[in-house]
Parts: sequence; structure tokens; C-alpha cells
Amino acid sequence: MDAVRRYALSRVGARLVLAWMSCLPAACAPLRWDKEGLDAVTFEADFQDCRHSAYSAAARHAWLYPPLLLGRDYRGSGAVSPPFRDQADLFFVEQGHLESCMRERGYRPVPAGPGR
Repeated sequence: MDAVRRYALSRVGARLVLAWMSCLPAACAPLRWDKEGLDAVTFEADFQDCRHSAYSAAARHAWLYPPLLLGRDYRGSGAVSPPFRDQADLFFVEQGHLESCMRERGYRPVPAGPGR
């Protein structure tokens, strides 16, 4: 009975792994912005406007976190935190603002088909 049970569980596990693996290509697919009645000129203008707005918002976010004096070393020199403590995250802040702006204008991300 124990061997039958293990066999059944391994089959269920294998099916779950296969189902999960079949979802991976969709999760890694490149996306593009889409909107009903989309034309290239309007899209480019909206995208550039949103990109500029997102860059500005991320730059303002960065200036909210100036370097901090953490202390002094043995020579008396100041030890400061790196500027913009979350500088590595600024890319994600900018992308979040860009996505929000594009969604506010009625765009939605859709999988980019082959050749797009």
C-alpha cells in the first residue's frame, strides 16, 4: 500500500511540475503597451511624456534620501552612507511611475507577439 501511495503522489507531483513549467514561457514573454485605437504618433508622445514624468519622479525620490553622517573613523574623517541609499531601487521606482502613468492614459501591457 505504501508503494502505491508514493507512486500516486509522485505522479501528482510530476503533473504539478509540468503544469508549472508550461506557465513559464508566458511569464517570461516580452510585453508591449496596447490601447484601443492606438496609432504610433500618439503612443510615442504618450510614452515619452510618461517616461519623462517617471524620470522626474524618481529623481525627486532620490533627493529625499541625502547621504547621512554615520560617524567618524580613526583619522577623524566622516563616514557617510552612500548617496541615495536606495539608488539601486531607483530603476524600479521609475518603472513603477512609468507603468502607472501609462495605465492612467488607458494603456495596458499585453504579450508582444512574434515579430513585434
